[in-house]
Amino acid sequence: MANVTLAMDDALLYDARSVAFERDISLTEMVREYLTDVVKGWRLGKKAKAKQLMEVIEKNSRHFGGITWTREDLYERG
Repeated sequence: MANVTLAMDDALLYDARSVAFERDISLTEMVREYLTDVVKGWRLGKKAKAKQLMEVIEKNSRHFGGITWTREDLYERG
């Protein structure tokens, strides 16, 4: 597991430690939980956006039938 160094003002650090203490977890665990939630939300958001895009594409796609011409038909000189 990697270590990360964070810089923050003293008041924020004091308050964050107080919150962690009240939750009976370490400050490290509190940060880890927060970042895990952020990443989960981001991943779910990406999946939801991709699903929504696919729904829009499927809804607005039209099938116009198969190809009824050949390359030679396109270049036929009359």
